[in-house]
Amino acid sequence: MVARGPRGIKLLIMARHTQEVATPSSANQLGLFDQKSASRFNRAPIFAKRDPVTSKLAAESIERSGAVSRQSTEILNYMRAHPQAQTSAEIAQRGGFDRHNVGRRMSALTRQGHVKREGVRLCGACGRECVTWAVVAK
Repeated sequence: MVARGPRGIKLLIMARHTQEVATPSSANQLGLFDQKSASRFNRAPIFAKRDPVTSKLAAESIERSGAVSRQSTEILNYMRAHPQAQTSAEIAQRGGFDRHNVGRRMSALTRQGHVKREGVRLCGACGRECVTWAVVAK
């Protein structure tokens, strides 16, 4: 049965989300060691536990679309081509990326060992003291 009104719809969305996450026997679930169980850049959730349901749905949508992985790959490729330490605003400005997307992808790229925090300095793009990021030598 479909509930009417914003509160009823929100409750239905929450129930759908909880069922998908909580049921380990889901037909679409891959095993821990399956190749597609986690893409290279989507290993941690991109929303906080206390975020509203709409944020969780948006995160699922952007992950499904491949945008997170694509953005991470593009940013990492840019950083490998320009290995000097840069702030996220400088990477965005020089590489033609959205500044906020660069900042969002840095934590995942750091966790995965692709980039590291290098230090803090005055940013050439925004004029504030900012963290600099550098590619980890492999």
